[in-house]
Amino acid sequence: MSLQKTVCEMPVLASAIVDKKNIYAMSMGPEWMLGAVTNLRAETEVRKFREKYGELRRGFDDSEYLDAARLFRAAWDATTPKEKQEMSEVLSNVFNPTPTVPTRSRMEQWVYVRPAVVADLTSGRLTIQPRDLFDWLAQVLIQSRNRLAHCDRKGCETPYFVKHHGKQKYCSQRCGNPSRAEGKAKWWKKHKAEINRRRRMKRGRRAHTNVRR
Repeated sequence: MSLQKTVCEMPVLASAIVDKKNIYAMSMGPEWMLGAVTNLRAETEVRKFREKYGELRRGFDDSEYLDAARLFRAAWDATTPKEKQEMSEVLSNVFNPTPTVPTRSRMEQWVYVRPAVVADLTSGRLTIQPRDLFDWLAQVLIQSRNRLAHCDRKGCETPYFVKHHGKQKYCSQRCGNPSRAEGKAKWWKKHKAEINRRRRMKRGRRAHTNVRR
């Protein structure tokens, strides 16, 4: 995805308040970036994230990044109707007005103070117009709700990921390749004796045929 295309897809976010780091973050793709934030667990990871991708929401300190990650994980892990309803209410708060966020201009003040949910009387629609990366990723999480997954590899350091297809079990090839190799090794161990027995029988039949000739 090009930076130009990303900016066009998110005109309010990109044109009003996003720096180059934010634009680079969006260019990584919404699903990848959602996983990156959701898997944050330490302030050292947060500082690396901020250095590379910019601010999740202006005014957030490191602990609030971790709060956002915990929020996303809780929504990810919600399975029962009650849990999903509770997390829906919490996620709704992400899109509320944020009047305490420091701003440098009237444009920034308007973007931040307004809610992310915008009414359009002409079309009769309510839409989400993200003000920052936090809004954007909360929207992505909601839209990807049926593809939220956990990596099947034990000990994976980034287990939360968005599936590209229904049968995907691993967050990356790095996790998938060792697991597949381990699965093949277990299969071979289980069936080795039977396969070798069949091979010996096959070689025996060939040898018997050659003798008769």
